[in-house]
Amino acid sequence: MFKITGRIKKQNHLNLLVVTLLFIFTALLFKIILYDFWLHLGVGRYNLTNGVILKHDVFTFSQYGMDWRNHEWLFQIGLYLVYLIAGFKGIVVSKALFITAIFFLVYKYLEVKNRKEALYGCFLLLVALSGSLFRLNARPHILSLFFTITYLLILQMHADKKLRHPFFLLLPQILWVNFHGGTAF
Repeated sequence: MFKITGRIKKQNHLNLLVVTLLFIFTALLFKIILYDFWLHLGVGRYNLTNGVILKHDVFTFSQYGMDWRNHEWLFQIGLYLVYLIAGFKGIVVSKALFITAIFFLVYKYLEVKNRKEALYGCFLLLVALSGSLFRLNARPHILSLFFTITYLLILQMHADKKLRHPFFLLLPQILWVNFHGGTAF
């Protein structure tokens, strides 16, 4: 019998994390099926081609010209730019990459909270994936998930004295306000 060293155990944890994240990534490679995706893409196109942030409805007959609070304008422009560069497949792949990054940040948060067991962390990621897969589309609320876990990580690192000042929250807050209205919650 041989003794497992800390280096081998760390490598095994890393391998398990990589396999888990690859599984999550491939599970997220499904086509876009939500109807409001087209609204976000159209508004992004309108904002970019006209050089303004749309503040009134120009897409519907019954509400044409009505005031509209477009709190997702930055997401819409980003979505349209991805579409221009890489098409619909690029949107699907970038969505899968971005959401996989969110799952990685959740794993890092668990690790920061002194839950070092990779097996449990990876298991929790897969449980979270199975319970949320139907909500994980190319939609603005995904960015609220990203910014929420980013906030938690920064605050935890500040509490653990790994960050001296939590001023790193300022930039995510400025971006979050313009990507999704979830910042109000």
